[in-house]
Amino acid sequence: MSFILAGIMILGFLPAFSASNLGEALLMSIMGFAFLIFLVINLILGPTSRMYVKTSVQSEHIASVTHLRKAIKVANKMSPLILAAQSKIESAPIPEEQATL
Repeated sequence: MSFILAGIMILGFLPAFSASNLGEALLMSIMGFAFLIFLVINLILGPTSRMYVKTSVQSEHIASVTHLRKAIKVANKMSPLILAAQSKIESAPIPEEQATL
């Protein structure tokens, strides 16, 4: 994502240097600075990720979690809740006939 924003920012600044009048140069500079702000914010937020909750039936994408730092926080909050909601399966004793196989 950062590479895309950096490319758009460069493409916004280049025409500003070759603009024939001050209005075009100002417009292109403003557009370049706008993408520069988005690039800096995106870099501050950190690397992106995708978060899924996987069950035995399906896998659900959690769209609101897009950055790794937030995904770790959400996973740490969700893990105890998931474990509490799921019942633990206790292992049954193995019959002697199967244990000797």
